[in-house]
Amino acid sequence: MLSPWEYKAIDPELILEKERSKINNLKASIPGLLELQKKSTDKIVVETYRGENVLKIAFRDIVKTLKSGGENLCTAVEERTNNKYKLVSEQYERDMLHYKIKERVIIREGEKGAFLKGTSKYKKIPIKFFNPNPTQIYGDNVQIIIWGNPDHLIIIRSKEVADSYRKQFEFMWKYAK
Repeated sequence: MLSPWEYKAIDPELILEKERSKINNLKASIPGLLELQKKSTDKIVVETYRGENVLKIAFRDIVKTLKSGGENLCTAVEERTNNKYKLVSEQYERDMLHYKIKERVIIREGEKGAFLKGTSKYKKIPIKFFNPNPTQIYGDNVQIIIWGNPDHLIIIRSKEVADSYRKQFEFMWKYAK
């Protein structure tokens, strides 16, 4: 039985023309791709820590980075941080005073803040928007502390990432009370 369909091979020149078109499109996109490659030369380093020393590591890195100037922007610090890590918190506050490290901190309504000796400014947000995992932005770094058993610390070292977190912080700071 004969098939009602008849097939014929495509002209090989059409295949070649289609492939040339793909190559030309790729060549045209190379300058844009090279420009993106140049922009992404900012190296991103991610460090992770876990255990009972995460807050000590976090505070030491902030002091080391900001002792010659700058500001720490922080969300979600609670008084319990000061109670759980009393000695580490006291040392950090002494270092902030000694090096005149400034920080702005967003805390939840009902809290009074962990560091009250003068270099920290506090604003409050409603409890429903409060994230109990502190985020700190300082220099070209972002820290995220995840309380648990064990505690975890993530430090992201990237100017671009820090700048984007800084924008979010400034938005929250503007509307906090």
